[in-house]
Amino acid sequence: MSVQAEMPSVLLVSIDALKPEFVFEQKRLGVELPVITRYFVENGLTAKNGMKSVFPTFTYPCHQSMITETNPAAHGIVNNGIFDPEGKHMGAWHWFANEKVTTLWEAAREHGYCSASTAFPTSVGAKGDYIAPEFWWDGSELDSRFIDAVAKPQGLIREMEKEIGTYAGGLDLSDGGDAQRGKAALWMLKNKLAPCKGKQPFFLSAYFASFDESAHQNGVYSREAAESLEDEMGRGIGGCALVYPERRRHADSVQYDFRSGKGSIFPAS
Repeated sequence: MSVQAEMPSVLLVSIDALKPEFVFEQKRLGVELPVITRYFVENGLTAKNGMKSVFPTFTYPCHQSMITETNPAAHGIVNNGIFDPEGKHMGAWHWFANEKVTTLWEAAREHGYCSASTAFPTSVGAKGDYIAPEFWWDGSELDSRFIDAVAKPQGLIREMEKEIGTYAGGLDLSDGGDAQRGKAALWMLKNKLAPCKGKQPFFLSAYFASFDESAHQNGVYSREAAESLEDEMGRGIGGCALVYPERRRHADSVQYDFRSGKGSIFPAS
């Protein structure tokens, strides 16, 4: 067996805006997160007091820092949207992979990993093997065509949608949108990354947004936000865990790294 095949695979999951008390005080807050409890609270490593976020604590600067392991001063992204006081860019966001510093997608690929991503912010143009980026135009069926054009390889989204339905590009931040993000991650695991096992490890980044959206609309500690979080964990992340449960052999192992942007927490394995 090659050295590459002996390295563990890595699944990096971001749950936008998750706070540490939702992980460590589930009973008090009336939430049940069995996947987080099993893999991290009981059997993993956690940051119980949370982690200090980069500043500013917006989604895109945080995720640029997450995927580059650098501060905004280094990667240069300090807001979600591109600075455009004259409106020339029609509300464009920083959708694109960073070119100033190396991303984890690029680093993983350079070190022998099969590198992939689904719906992760700042991933358009990422130097990976299978990149289904976060991007949007108007929320219509045109979004899938645009995303397919900038996916790597081209045609990836069209192939995926034949099995999972419409890919959630970025404007659908509902529980239903996250259900589609979960399906996309599962599809990537089963159809593109599972065939690599035994030959080379994989690195996959995935992103879930509905808790953050529900917290904005209804309040962080609202029942609606809690239900969105439970939905994210159950249908999306829980499905990924079932594909790759704990393995005894190191070569078959998948390390789960759960994080959160916006200065909230995160448990990491």
